Amino acid sequence: MRFWPWRGGNAERGIPFAIALASVVALAAASDSPERVFRAYIAARNRHDPGAILALTSPEVRAFDAEGKPHPYDPRRVRDVIAWEGGMHARWKGRVLARDGAWLEVEASEENDLDDALGVGAVVQRDRLRVEGGKILEWRGLEERSTGREEGAAISEFKRWIESLPAELRVGALNNGQLLLNRESAGRHAVLIRRWREERSRPK
Repeated sequence: MRFWPWRGGNAERGIPFAIALASVVALAAASDSPERVFRAYIAARNRHDPGAILALTSPEVRAFDAEGKPHPYDPRRVRDVIAWEGGMHARWKGRVLARDGAWLEVEASEENDLDDALGVGAVVQRDRLRVEGGKILEWRGLEERSTGREEGAAISEFKRWIESLPAELRVGALNNGQLLLNRESAGRHAVLIRRWREERSRPK
């Protein structure tokens, strides 16, 4: 699942004052309305603003994807993943489908440079989330799909291609067979994406 970003990557230490200030602004803007919290969260993802994302999420959040896999909260990973998304020019959209008290049913979608190159299109997910006191306390993934190629298969193909490259080109791109998600790896992936496109545009 993509909606909660604490799912991988290396630690990036410290939160600058400007980001901490953005966190306070995000909380003030969101107030206690679940709809406003969700919209503020999507806006923070579009700004690639980890401070605001952390401010809108409870440290006790219970998050599970559509397959029931838990996603423990980890602020260091949040900063890494959001930095990677910034390097991949991630674009987010979101809308509220329904509300039942503190619970929202929402739809969120992400597009980024890597998925564009792989033909995945937008990755769209439907979730239920519970918001109290201006913070997201619980996420339940309901469904995930892509508008193009199936994302899992496309990413697996990309990783196999990376593993076929010379060692000097693989450095900083993968970690234990998984895509490494942080600020530095975004730059490495951008180089590999260009090479991937060039190879596939050559006449056969």
